[in-house]
Amino acid sequence: MLGHRQPRTGNRDPYSGPAGIFEASDGYLYLHAGTDSLFARLARAMDNPDLIEDERFRSTAARMANIDAVEKIVTGWLGTRGVEGACEALDAAGIPYSKVADIDEVTQNEQLRSREMLVEVDHSEAGRVVVPGVVVKLSRTPGSVQMPPPTVGQHNDDVLAGVLGKSGEAIDELRATGVI
Repeated sequence: MLGHRQPRTGNRDPYSGPAGIFEASDGYLYLHAGTDSLFARLARAMDNPDLIEDERFRSTAARMANIDAVEKIVTGWLGTRGVEGACEALDAAGIPYSKVADIDEVTQNEQLRSREMLVEVDHSEAGRVVVPGVVVKLSRTPGSVQMPPPTVGQHNDDVLAGVLGKSGEAIDELRATGVI
């Protein structure tokens, strides 16, 4: 509205920290301990209560001014344990967190499958594959996945002849010269 663009912040919350995705020894997790009370809980969960009184981390503003240092401390702590161990500690401390799923976990997720956000289709070359489903769910005009992803060049003739009006000879010439 004012003509200002928010700069990219990557994985970092621009207003409080630590908050974002962090690497543990065996995966990734998201945690948000950006408020003063959540940060104090995190410091205790990391067995590092001295961080609470450290001037660099005593307030949200101080942590944001020293965000690289606080993120390094959190990453170091997570690097000493697995995701499950970190999740147990964060859960016990009441810190918002979530394990970041890898692609295998996503494609096997029962909730995503039951909502048809992921569906299986038969592909002529790859066999049975998982593809994104129709995101918008409409009761009167429901959508569905009608076909698998195309193979490379599968629709070349349709596009070149039907859309671009190329003749059969012109298409043959494109094949002969290696264009398609």
